[in-house]
Amino acid sequence: MSLSNLLLMSDADFLSSFTSLPCTSSFWSKQREDLVREIFTRLGSLNLARLSAVVTPPSNTGVNLNTPLTAAKIDYLTITFTQDYFGISVDKKDLSNEDVRVIEMTVRKRICPLLEVDISEVRKGYNNYQYSVNLLSKGSGKSLGFVAWGGVYQRGTWALTLKGDYCEYGRSGWETNLYAWIKREFVSQGRRAKITRVDLAHDDYTGKNYSVDKAHKDYLDGLFKLAHGGRSPRMERRNWDNPHEGRTFYVGTREGGKLLRVYEKGKQLGGQDSNWVRIEVELHSTHRQIPLEILLSCGDYLAGAYPALSWICEEQSRIKTFLKSAKTTLEKSLRNFITQCGTRLKLFRNIGVDLRTLERDASTPTGLSKNIQDLNIYAESPENLKNLLLSMFGTNKDAIGTEDDFIFEP
Repeated sequence: MSLSNLLLMSDADFLSSFTSLPCTSSFWSKQREDLVREIFTRLGSLNLARLSAVVTPPSNTGVNLNTPLTAAKIDYLTITFTQDYFGISVDKKDLSNEDVRVIEMTVRKRICPLLEVDISEVRKGYNNYQYSVNLLSKGSGKSLGFVAWGGVYQRGTWALTLKGDYCEYGRSGWETNLYAWIKREFVSQGRRAKITRVDLAHDDYTGKNYSVDKAHKDYLDGLFKLAHGGRSPRMERRNWDNPHEGRTFYVGTREGGKLLRVYEKGKQLGGQDSNWVRIEVELHSTHRQIPLEILLSCGDYLAGAYPALSWICEEQSRIKTFLKSAKTTLEKSLRNFITQCGTRLKLFRNIGVDLRTLERDASTPTGLSKNIQDLNIYAESPENLKNLLLSMFGTNKDAIGTEDDFIFEP
């Protein structure tokens, strides 16, 4: 679809067509800059209440259009909503069994299709809520987050939490869909929706752009101070004397509502030669209001969290993260295998033991590391998983087994 045709559509068709466009920097960077700005300007002029669906344009949220939409990713998210969404007064603190049943059924009918997840049975609450259900990935049943509600201390609210696993595996564009749903079902209806925690992450896979040492230097140079000056927030260095396990540099505190972590993720996963660095900023609603627009442009909010991070602009890729984690794990496993089993295997071979027998007897559908299981879930098929592994090591396809070797229960 030509972007110029968008501008000829009615408001409703324009908004519907816009939300179906790719949310990737590669797509938008190829478009004419004047067209992009016209589209965002029109988005800002729409009567959102009348259309009952919203996608706030980056130009309205202070987003720099030169910053790729994938410069960062959300790694954890908690949003609280008022319980009147379930038809229950916000003043009602003691929920009945019927209220609990209504909430559970509403979550199944509305939240599950939105997020493309299943849910568990109702269980004990979480974070001072009285009840909760786990959000589960379809098929594997992996826990991706939870919905919690009830309790006299929660002031008639309920909470949706999406853990890092959902943020990684959710269908591309889940952030935009969630944002539009919140605007339609809550903001336009006068109901409250509040982000109480969000973690933003940027991965530097080569370590060329940033490092824990650079973060420490930036701190000493005052690049983690607030924009209006004053003292630098508290900092902490961990594992500095044991660098082979991966160092971490912290700035700020959870209690203060803003915590930065810069850490050597590759080394923490066991890759002693890895230069992979992750930058994470954890934001809480303590002392600040986290705008809903962070769902649409988290890269800009991460880059704007501190002057030291203003350089962030590299494209992020979920599959790059999966491959990097899996490769690091496999390399560590191979080193451990050679160290622990190499001599014994040579002995068995010398005395004539058929190594294929050892492989068959040692085979098990379980016991694979989390990173490899995660990669298997993302790949969605044995053939795709094999190709991903091949791309990491350049291995001969026949050398790493048949498709059946990659079928297991995660």
